[in-house]
Amino acid sequence: SEALNATGIVISACSFQAFTIAAWNTIDCMTSERFPTSVRSTGMGVCTASGRVGALIAQIVNGALVGSPVRLLLVASTSLVVAALTPFLLPSGDFSNRALEDDMESKSSEQDEETMRLNAPTDTLS
Repeated sequence: SEALNATGIVISACSFQAFTIAAWNTIDCMTSERFPTSVRSTGMGVCTASGRVGALIAQIVNGALVGSPVRLLLVASTSLVVAALTPFLLPSGDFSNRALEDDMESKSSEQDEETMRLNAPTDTLS
């Protein structure tokens, strides 16, 4: 029974790690596509640095609350709920087969071209 519990813990830990790695790889790909080429490295650097600072703060908070498990679980649960709801604030839509912008101006010019194309009169006789 104890060996079965240990096996279950190892399988659960490995599954958790695999899904965590897959999620971070997805986030990295999606984040890099949101930045124009000219600022992509800077944007990814800021995002990565923000995540590392957040991880540092989380360790300090966890250490301060380790003596109070209820408060620790409430803080962890609240942060997970906020993290689960945050993607709904991002722009939606399908990003597949979309050209990546090479500079900051191309994004606005592509949007202007799309707006002009949608608003242009169409010839229904031809």
